[in-house]
Amino acid sequence: MKYLLSCMLLVICCSQSVFAAFEPRLSDARIRGLGGASAALAGYTPSIFSNPATIASTGPSGAGVSWYDPFMETDISTLQAYAALRQMPFDAHGTAGIGYERFGNRRYRETMAVAGYATKVFSGLTGGVSVSYMQREIAAGENDSAVGLNAGIVLAVSPKIDIGAAVQSVNEPGIGDYDERVTSTTIAGIALRPSENVVLAGDVEFRKERDAAWRLGGEAAVLPCLVLRAGVSGNPSTFSAGAGYRHALFRADAAIVRHPDFNDPGFAIGIQAVL
Repeated sequence: MKYLLSCMLLVICCSQSVFAAFEPRLSDARIRGLGGASAALAGYTPSIFSNPATIASTGPSGAGVSWYDPFMETDISTLQAYAALRQMPFDAHGTAGIGYERFGNRRYRETMAVAGYATKVFSGLTGGVSVSYMQREIAAGENDSAVGLNAGIVLAVSPKIDIGAAVQSVNEPGIGDYDERVTSTTIAGIALRPSENVVLAGDVEFRKERDAAWRLGGEAAVLPCLVLRAGVSGNPSTFSAGAGYRHALFRADAAIVRHPDFNDPGFAIGIQAVL
């Protein structure tokens, strides 16, 4: 039964014009707690997988790892690791970032390595680009790879409002013997900070041959070290809740994601540290 459920969920996750989806997986626990909203989270390294411009910051360099299992009783999970080196010697506003992502199991697996750079274009506008090396492995012995180009921006409309937009796989590379296309994904979002301790975020995502997806979430610092989160999303429909512990040298986050069509909730955890 578990094997059958895993196969069904893989079909759901990957049913589109290309068998290998290579879509932004949004596995970070903070992002999951915010309903998946990430396009305008300025200065947040895990967002390198959705918008390369978001990694830019004049803050300290950092690295982290996150893990997300969407259905608890399956082995369809995503592992992500990422790092950002900020305030480059040749560019005080520049940030170089790298990331690694592994999704799936021994029957079907996607892995991706990404390297990107983001910097201030002019006052209030940050731009970022990245290159993704994507590999698809199928139990039957088929191993294919492709290279995707990604680009994004974050615009600080005011000290309390950021908007972001990005396109993943702009070049729509071909993969496999039949030159299947990894279709591009466009994401646009907004992040609001009505007060120092509150963040509200929302995204909308467009992908060829799919209905638009939307994500909304918010977080509030109830203590100097404790943040609580909640979020919702559509396509797929989910409800999420999470919490984060903040320290000067590290942060740890966790989130629970509930899908109305499945009994067991998903779970995400992550930790980041200052380098």
